[in-house]
Amino acid sequence: MILFTLILLPFSYLMLGLLLKRPKIKRQLALVFASANLVWTLVVLKSVNLQDIIVVNMGSWPAPYGISLVADRFSAFMLLLAAFVFLLVTVYSTQSLDKERRKNGYFFYSFGILLGVNGSFIAGDIFNLYVWFEVMLISSFILMGLGGERKQLEGSIKYLILNLIGSMFFVAGIGLLYGKIGSLNMADISYKMSLAKENLAALNPALILIFVGFAIKGALFPFFFWLPASYH
Repeated sequence: MILFTLILLPFSYLMLGLLLKRPKIKRQLALVFASANLVWTLVVLKSVNLQDIIVVNMGSWPAPYGISLVADRFSAFMLLLAAFVFLLVTVYSTQSLDKERRKNGYFFYSFGILLGVNGSFIAGDIFNLYVWFEVMLISSFILMGLGGERKQLEGSIKYLILNLIGSMFFVAGIGLLYGKIGSLNMADISYKMSLAKENLAALNPALILIFVGFAIKGALFPFFFWLPASYH
């Protein structure tokens, strides 16, 4: 439950955002939920320091067959860093953002990004890592075009198209990796790769596809050509 709460907090705000109509209440709740998310990441970090690694198997399905949520010291630190930055951005946005963007769902979609970020850092299998990346993609795509200006729309369309191409590479790589390894659980993949050191070259096409997918989504060199337009 301790890791699932990291999913539940932003998801709860999204559900409330659909029900509530007054922008002022949404803005106040955004501060409350962003603060709660930061506090809970501190709880996770403390628990990880005591237990080293936290593993939660959803639906009581054992790994590697079910969905696993995993946190170690590195992922807990990244969760804390993301939560701290998100709280700062939320505080700044409540004071400086124009009313039109608030009405158009700025806080709603920003929590969609937080949901994807939290899910990505605690995903225990590579397919769910892809799913959480897509949650971030959808939310950030809408945020980029929220102002409705031509440059924003052009940048968001470029972002969407190129990230969908990145998703194709990513999914293709996942499919090849599953065909070779027979598992999507990251710990299980690592274990099976350690047993087949002499055959690791057969995994190169899958790993290259996954890397290219990540590189496009993360705007790594030389796949950063879509990034400048996204800052309009």
